[in-house]
Amino acid sequence: MWRASGMTRGGTSFASRCRMTHRTANALAAERADIEAALRNASGRVDLAAMALGMNRATLYRKILRHGLDPASYRPAADGPSKGVAP
Repeated sequence: MWRASGMTRGGTSFASRCRMTHRTANALAAERADIEAALRNASGRVDLAAMALGMNRATLYRKILRHGLDPASYRPAADGPSKGVAP
């Protein structure tokens, strides 16, 4: 039953449901490590990393934003001039 005291239908307060537990923190750290490894293996290509992780590309983009990651930082550095540029 909804109450003005902050209780919800399940009997737990909103504040207690929002508190991060160690289990949640460990799961987020593991998720971030998996995403970083997939981006490294895919050379920063989010579409390939998403396929490797078995998730939709949009879902992976959302998780990348949540963890504050930048896919471009996982792309290899260009060695020398780009193709099509005169020496």
